[in-house]
Amino acid sequence: MSMMTALDQLGYKTLHASNVHETPGGWTYWNEAIDAKFYGKGKPYAKPEFDKLLKNYTAISDMPAILFVDELLAAYPDAKVVLTNRNVDDWILSMNKSVYVVLKERLNRFHEAFDPRGFGACFVCIRRVVTIWAGGNMDDRAKLRRGYLDHYAHVRSVVPKLRLLEFESKDGWEPLCKFLGKDVPAGPYPRVNDADATVKLLRKVSRIYLAILVAKVMAVAIAAGAVVGGIWWYQPSTRL
Repeated sequence: MSMMTALDQLGYKTLHASNVHETPGGWTYWNEAIDAKFYGKGKPYAKPEFDKLLKNYTAISDMPAILFVDELLAAYPDAKVVLTNRNVDDWILSMNKSVYVVLKERLNRFHEAFDPRGFGACFVCIRRVVTIWAGGNMDDRAKLRRGYLDHYAHVRSVVPKLRLLEFESKDGWEPLCKFLGKDVPAGPYPRVNDADATVKLLRKVSRIYLAILVAKVMAVAIAAGAVVGGIWWYQPSTRL
């Protein structure tokens, strides 16, 4: 969230897990991409598909994009890559306070059951990302830790050094702006509480989508009731 906020302040428009639901196809398209890459179902995503997903954005961060480093590099070979370094144990702790909390929300199952191509796809996708990183078992924190370290090693191995910035939030604006060729903004580098922000945001959006879903169901029910009532009303009397 801090990096997304910083990039947006520098004039980019960043696609992040927090706003995937606003994009065409939303989480459903990312689930399709995961199906193709990891489960052999459907066509693998390449530049045409990513262009559709990212047509309104100039930067991308966070999950589920982290699963597609190679594909994104192939689609956008001139892109610069910022690798946000963080102590892996601190990251695991943050995951426990954010993503794992979100995934245990009971309301998620309702969305998955009744809105599978809408907001339900969000929770399916997040669970799949964590499961893939954790080697098939999202509750295995040791494998999740290994997946994190392997991801960083892979990024360092495939991104040309001239297009890669190793960055920590404590570094502030200067190295990031120099790397991206941007002027240093006034004010401190943004520090967003990822764990709290993630949980609060997803709970808020979850409830908004629940309200929309309930409204749709009620509208259908009312319409169906009106039709049935009309049929009953216009039934000819059988009494003599």
